[in-house]
Amino acid sequence: MLQELRENLLLQQQQAELKHAADQADCAAEIADYNRRIDNASNEISESTTEITALSAQVQQLESEIENIQVQLGILNDQEETLRTQRAKDTEAFAKRIKSTADVAEALNVVAAKLSAIQPEQDPKAIFLELHNMGKSNPIAALVSIASAFLKESLQQTQDKIAELRQSIEQSAVDDQEAEVQAQIDYQNLLAQFADQRKNFQNALKDNEAMLTQTQNALGAQKKRKEDTGRELATATAGKTQKENDCEALRTQYARDSEQRTKEIGIIKIS
Repeated sequence: MLQELRENLLLQQQQAELKHAADQADCAAEIADYNRRIDNASNEISESTTEITALSAQVQQLESEIENIQVQLGILNDQEETLRTQRAKDTEAFAKRIKSTADVAEALNVVAAKLSAIQPEQDPKAIFLELHNMGKSNPIAALVSIASAFLKESLQQTQDKIAELRQSIEQSAVDDQEAEVQAQIDYQNLLAQFADQRKNFQNALKDNEAMLTQTQNALGAQKKRKEDTGRELATATAGKTQKENDCEALRTQYARDSEQRTKEIGIIKIS
């Protein structure tokens, strides 16, 4: 009877040792898997942290570039508006000058016609009266007094002076017209340059905004990756701790049971 009990205890110990060995192997495998998960999670967190730092810097740089382009576009728009305003003023001033020049030329033509009708032997008083009767509204009514000075020298000299003055005014009008044409050409060229610059700015703005969106999406993905990996690290760490505690409990139980069986076997053997 005692021998049977002893053999039963020995069999139980053998089975316990087999189970203990299996438990230890299972503990080692699971803890190794937890360690692998922890290492992978730690590496991913480190990688994502590096990526987040780099991507955050890129986002900041792109936002700065976009802001700078927008400022440049604003300056360009202001410059174009100033140019358009000045061109409008210049065009209006040119129109006024052309009209004024035409009025003076017409007045000179009237004076020249009146002078050409004057006979050299005509009474000077009659000449002055005829010039005066042209009216104070005439833009060159002052030519009456000028003509009187010319007539003292000779009628021909006066006519020559009028012709010379008219030619000078006409040439001034031609020069003014040419300058206006060139100003219009320069204006259109500047508008074309503004359009090219605006297109370049807008293209750069579009590219940077697209890159910013892409970088922000990548940054968001890395942040999510870090958060998910952080949860995985916490889960793996907690799982490893729990497994280590469970395995320690199994070892403690095995050691306690083994010690008890050894004592019981020793007692039976002594008996």
